[in-house]
This record gives sequence, C-alpha cells and structure tokens, in this order.
Amino acid sequence: NTPWNLNLSYTLSLNNSFRVVGDDLRDTTITQQGILFNGDIRLFKKWKIGVNSGYDLSMQDWTATTVSLYWDLHCWEFQANVIPIGVRKSFNLRIGVKASVLQDLKLQRRGTFGDGQPLFQ
Repeated sequence: NTPWNLNLSYTLSLNNSFRVVGDDLRDTTITQQGILFNGDIRLFKKWKIGVNSGYDLSMQDWTATTVSLYWDLHCWEFQANVIPIGVRKSFNLRIGVKASVLQDLKLQRRGTFGDGQPLFQ
C-alpha cells in the first residue's frame, strides 16, 4: 500500500494520408504529440484523491482532465468524479455497496456544470 502513485507517458502519432487534387496525388503527414499523466495520493487511511490529465503538444492545450475522490466506508464506498475544465464540464457522485452481488444498490447523481439544475432536488 504505497501512499501515492504517478504515471507519466509520452505519445507520438504519425498519420499519413493521400488525396487527389486535380491530377496530383498529395501526401499529407499529420503528427500529434502529447504528455499524459495520472496519479493519486492517499490522504487518510480510507480516502484517496486522484487526477488524470494531459497536455496536447500539437494543439497546445490541455486534454480532458478528471479529478476523482474515493472514500472507503467499510461496506459502502463513495466516489466523486469531476471534469472541471473544457467543454465536457461535469460531475458524477456515487455512494454504493461494495459487495459485487449488491452493486445495483446505490445512489448516483450526474450532471453538467451550468445546466441550471440544483445538485440535489
């Protein structure tokens, strides 16, 4: 049980395509590069917070970022996932039974930021 973990990766993608323009055959190569990272840290014995994100070097912009919180409640567990930036800003809150046979016994709330809906009704 390590108190934290961090994963870093670099991606390189080369896509080559051909297209016909008039009587010419044009060769186009698209290069995409990115740095991805994810990790988590155990705040307390039964609490863990994590981040999953990256940076697209080609577009010079952040990729989808997710911040997550996990809380072990003995027989139950609480999970919160938030996408705080970008066009897919949203959240997912879930409390449920840990036993796989009872996995459908849960309370869950999903939503997007700015949808005008209260968090709990």
